[in-house]
Amino acid sequence: MAPSHLTGASILAAIALASALSQRQAGSTSTVDLSERYQTIDGFGFSEAFQRANGIVELPEPKRSEVVDLLFNATKEAGFTIMRDCIGSSPNSNLDWMDTILPEGPDSPDGELEYVWDGDDSGRLWVAQQGRQVDSSAPGFTKSNGQDSNGGGVCGSPGLYTEEGVEIAHLGLLNEPDITTNHASMRTDGAQATDFIWWEGTQDSATNNNKNEKLILVDGGDYEVDKRVWAHAQYSRAIRPGAARVGVSGGRNMKLAASENEDGMIAVNVISAGQGAAAFAVDGITAESATAWVTDTEHDMDETRATVGEDGSVGGITVPANGMVSVVIQPR
Repeated sequence: MAPSHLTGASILAAIALASALSQRQAGSTSTVDLSERYQTIDGFGFSEAFQRANGIVELPEPKRSEVVDLLFNATKEAGFTIMRDCIGSSPNSNLDWMDTILPEGPDSPDGELEYVWDGDDSGRLWVAQQGRQVDSSAPGFTKSNGQDSNGGGVCGSPGLYTEEGVEIAHLGLLNEPDITTNHASMRTDGAQATDFIWWEGTQDSATNNNKNEKLILVDGGDYEVDKRVWAHAQYSRAIRPGAARVGVSGGRNMKLAASENEDGMIAVNVISAGQGAAAFAVDGITAESATAWVTDTEHDMDETRATVGEDGSVGGITVPANGMVSVVIQPR
């Protein structure tokens, strides 16, 4: 959720009651169409690339367990199901680098690979034992420039993770293939990558350090939870792996998404773009029960009111200005 939205919501909260009531929007109804099917949702997650995982591992208890719970607990917290890892390619772990498991290349293309596994992987293994999915980069000897950095083989890390009890669901060939950096990086063109591409995302050109990108900032023996954890949680807790995105329409001044989970539960996610709180209802589903959560400046995925009528209609929901509500509905 953008900081400007959060600031705007805080200001609105201070407006006199009469003024706030005058800005209240008329009720909006969304209609869910289960016959309209889109992509399957693999899940939602976070990144522990480089040595970020060490920050979690080195936290004192109970704070370490609290952070793990925040990330993975699908009942009360974010419920993430994907973790982005990295296969190290550097000769050491200086300067936030990641140790390679293959420090020496073979003498020939047919030579035996001698992996060096420390059973820790800069803390990422410990965190990955809570997660599923891993990304990769290549060691220097497999690249044209002979080093893992400066642009420029996927190694045996998946097998080592399997031996530690972590099954790797997806393995990516590249990370940022169009960027040359002074840390682990490898360039490629479209023709080289065609046979390996499964998914491609985009991100800002710079990581911006700790200024405005974190989900959870681990700093020494403490941690700070950013509001964006709960914005992500609106999706990751309500929409579980294997869900299908379905059709949804309506909702004045609202951005909508709807999904049908594998267990039949229907999730409707609502982001308000309006300047006042708005009543909200869901049509197209005959409900047995409904649960809703709200995130805004005052709430972090807190349960909020949703009613089910005798006819199975879902309503009684209030979406705050510049806030988000997710409704999970059990059909009759």
